[in-house]
Amino acid sequence: MYAVPGDSVHPMTDKEIRSRLSALGWPAMLENFMQSAMFMINTALAGRLGAEALAGAGIANFTMFFVFGAVFGIGAGTLAMVSRAYGANNIEEAIEAGRQGTILAIALTVIVVVLFAVFARQILQLVGTEPEIVDIGAPYLIVGAAFLPFQTLIVLIGSIMRGHGDTRTPMVAAVLMAGLDLLIGVLLVFDIAGPRGLGLTGIAIAMSVARIFAAIFILWAARRSPLRAAVMGRYRVDTNMLKRLARVSGPAALEQMITIGGIMAFSIIGLRLGTTSFAAQNVIGPIISIAFMPSTGLGIAASAAVGQSLGAGNPLLAYRFGRQAAFGGFFLSSLVALLVILFPRALLAVFTTDIAVIDAGETPLRVTGFFIPAVGIGTTLPGALRGAGDTRAMLLISLVTLWVVRVPLAILLGLVAGFGLTGLWISAGINYIVLSIAAIIRFASGRWQHIRL
Repeated sequence: MYAVPGDSVHPMTDKEIRSRLSALGWPAMLENFMQSAMFMINTALAGRLGAEALAGAGIANFTMFFVFGAVFGIGAGTLAMVSRAYGANNIEEAIEAGRQGTILAIALTVIVVVLFAVFARQILQLVGTEPEIVDIGAPYLIVGAAFLPFQTLIVLIGSIMRGHGDTRTPMVAAVLMAGLDLLIGVLLVFDIAGPRGLGLTGIAIAMSVARIFAAIFILWAARRSPLRAAVMGRYRVDTNMLKRLARVSGPAALEQMITIGGIMAFSIIGLRLGTTSFAAQNVIGPIISIAFMPSTGLGIAASAAVGQSLGAGNPLLAYRFGRQAAFGGFFLSSLVALLVILFPRALLAVFTTDIAVIDAGETPLRVTGFFIPAVGIGTTLPGALRGAGDTRAMLLISLVTLWVVRVPLAILLGLVAGFGLTGLWISAGINYIVLSIAAIIRFASGRWQHIRL
């Protein structure tokens, strides 16, 4: 167990704090890289099938993850509850928080699976997708959504493990999932395993099989966890714990849905620019996600460290963990920004061989690179705030930055002013800056240090 010393008695130096964040953060960074790599692998495979396939996979993925965003929110709330209880050495409460979070997430996922199985075509039509893209995207969406319960297990068990300081096991599960996705995807999408490839359906099957094996692995690994009873115990509903969990997870789930919904609206606006521009937009997204990888890992580390510090009654140490995570996130994101600014075409060419798509994406990607340093702060500090259980503040911040700043600016700059895809990504960059400023203000206020879960 990670015991947090009292700062007034045995103060941790900044070097020790950075070392602890690094120990928690590098597996989380690699995990996030693998999660993003899976998205990038599928994008690269779809890119080899043409612009329409790329667009179909893009809109289906955004639709799937919009609804599934609530599960990520439950995972964030579960992490906050588990880490706080674990830091207070209340193992029984940590176990119960993990168990009730899993019950809630699985129940929600079943509803999502039924929704997509019955209404996949109608949902894609509702977001304004062109008929030919609906025809391509609907089967992909149905197959991909059918296996979301396995993804839910990965998310929730991973949150429980991070809550007690184990970020390595979720990392290994992510590596396994991405590796299988690549191997099976190449075999099924092209003609290696048979006379004809399966196209987008092959990508969906590969993604689903990868999720199954990753879920089996993380379930097996949970047997060695000090909180294994949260996964392996009897699943009975605890109304009191569910209410407490809902107070933390509810805003986090809404935040995730608002965030993904805003990005989805951003994509729908991109659809109005034509198939080539939309395909370029779906290539730029995975590249930009590279900037989020290191800072998201540090944000996860900050969530666990902040929650454990507050559970141990040490708000000052929690503040120092959050501050050091923000410094690290800004530095690492700045390095990624240089790559994006200097080599946009080379990065685009990794995901598509379509010259028209590369041409359409080059300038928007380079322009976005200048905003990427803000991503480091806008990802790590929100992670620290969520670890403290300050999910309501993050819900409000996300609502404003996405739906008051990003989406209206995307319409104004991309469609009305005629800047096209470049205008859309300028609006995204401004979103990153506003989010960072809002997170700094909230973190500096210190109100999150006194939230009771």
